[in-house]
Amino acid sequence: MASQDALHKVRHDGELLRLWQSAFGRPQELVARLTAASAVAAGLYAYNSTPLAPIWLGLYLAAQGLFAVVLSHALRSGSRGAEIASWTAFVVASASFTWLPLYLLSCNDKTLVYSSVLSLACLCVYNVWREEPPDFVLYVDVGIGWLVVFLSLALFLPGVETLAEKAILTLLTIIFAGYYSAALISAQFYRQRLREASERGIQAQKMEAIGQLSGGIAHDFKNILTVVQGNLELHDEITDPSERAKLVREAHGASLRATGLVSRLLTFARQTPLDAETIAVPEVLQEIAALSRRTLPESIAFEVSAAPDVHIKADRDGLISALLNLILNAKDAMQEPGGRISLQSHIVPGDAAHPDGRARASEAHLWLCVIDNGPGIPAHLLEKVTEPFFTTKDVGDGSGLGLAMASSFALQAGGTLKITSNTRGHARGTTVALHLPIISQGARAARS
Repeated sequence: MASQDALHKVRHDGELLRLWQSAFGRPQELVARLTAASAVAAGLYAYNSTPLAPIWLGLYLAAQGLFAVVLSHALRSGSRGAEIASWTAFVVASASFTWLPLYLLSCNDKTLVYSSVLSLACLCVYNVWREEPPDFVLYVDVGIGWLVVFLSLALFLPGVETLAEKAILTLLTIIFAGYYSAALISAQFYRQRLREASERGIQAQKMEAIGQLSGGIAHDFKNILTVVQGNLELHDEITDPSERAKLVREAHGASLRATGLVSRLLTFARQTPLDAETIAVPEVLQEIAALSRRTLPESIAFEVSAAPDVHIKADRDGLISALLNLILNAKDAMQEPGGRISLQSHIVPGDAAHPDGRARASEAHLWLCVIDNGPGIPAHLLEKVTEPFFTTKDVGDGSGLGLAMASSFALQAGGTLKITSNTRGHARGTTVALHLPIISQGARAARS
């Protein structure tokens, strides 16, 4: 019983929401419709001073207002009675428009007859053109169309003399009513097909994003496990106790970074502040150098420049993960033996610290650069490589999250990420630089 009530509520909410979108979902169209009705009423009153024109306008506006109030209440309450009241208000609002044009068809004044025909034609066009209505509204629109054309036929037939003319008028009326009904039903069908296709497309995008995110998590875990496995394999080969203890500590540190992977992904997604702490740059680069040398293949030369004696404020695990991702990305870019990767660090004065010129003269920055001599990144892809899930690697080889997470880390640490690349000649290669603010240098760093 509860499941049936839930299904009814879903259907109820969906149908009433479609009814609201159909009648009031486009404010510009609603204003144009009410303005046109007011103009028609004013024109009819000016033409023959008939009191029916202002009465018709008043009833139409009142019915539309009542329909809006009842429908909005039904959307909030969700009760069955409110739903029935909404459908009743809709029928009343439709009838409030059609009664005057139908009456004017019986007049002997050709101007009034022509005005009524145009008004009913506008109603037909509106019914076909408006947003996808609920099925009940479609049936009402079809019924109103048949009622209007046959009432019009009943008003015109007495003035037709021959049976042949009456037969032709009747046939044309049936053809028009049938064509109008087919147009309404076809428009509804194609709107539904378009809506369903849009929903399937959104669902497919969600599934693709979930798949890419899952692949990204697996990719990062693979990188971390590579470090763990490399240290454990060396642990079995090395007999020196101090070296073995060092390998175990590095493997343990990598396992701790694995446990923090999900939280870092959530931090990246939510853009919340990282767990910042004061970091001695030389210590971090030594750890990165040890991890990288055990992770990279022997065919790739790896070097680390002397780290300046500075401190920065950032999330330690985030910094290690960002640099390790950049180094592994550089490794994956190598297509031929003899590749070179270097990790360099430089202190840049404040007037040149930020590539966009945002830093003040007193703000020195640290540049941590990962440089490779791979094939480089084409210029048209440089702006896209930091987008989440964007990757140029084969399916299953990359997640598209490495550079995105590194860029997010740099921003959250108060810095930036800059990528330069060259795809031609002997100077080809890529440089990815983290620009991070320095909080202390030299002796001040030691005292902090």
